[in-house]
Amino acid sequence: DALVEISLIDEKGNNLFSSLVNPKMPIPFYATRVHGIKDKDVKNAPTWSEIEDKICKLVKGHTLVAHNMGFDKRFLGRVTQAAKNLECSLQLAKKTIKRKSYKLEDLAKESGFKHKGDFHRAIKDTLACRHVHQWLLSKNKTSKHDDRLKKPKELDCPLPTMSGKPWTQELDKRLIELWD
Repeated sequence: DALVEISLIDEKGNNLFSSLVNPKMPIPFYATRVHGIKDKDVKNAPTWSEIEDKICKLVKGHTLVAHNMGFDKRFLGRVTQAAKNLECSLQLAKKTIKRKSYKLEDLAKESGFKHKGDFHRAIKDTLACRHVHQWLLSKNKTSKHDDRLKKPKELDCPLPTMSGKPWTQELDKRLIELWD
């Protein structure tokens, strides 16, 4: 497997770099079925070695986000080392929300992402990933606080130390009930 297309955008969604990539080998039929890119499409495209340095410079010192970073890292090589941080919107989704499907297309649709073009093409997937990542971060910020950690009413709390009573399992159960 090899890259056949890459796209980089900034945090605002501005296109920094987009290109087909000549993998220097035939594109497998199953891959073409996913993204629609054929050998003739990449025939005159730059190879990865021709663009890797430029991409490293673009990501240097920045956070690189991908949907399924574990998969993408295999293709990005030095680019992942140049980035300040690596973040995975797939892993963030699994930590933030419970869904049957964590496919980028499904999460993008749920998050309200609207863009013409086909998924599994670099620019659309990059824009969708950005949108999903920001959506998940906003959900994560609002869901970080466990409702059980809200302060219970002061009058309902047992006060064993103030009354000089030792802490007991019964008081522990009572406190847990108040916080649940």
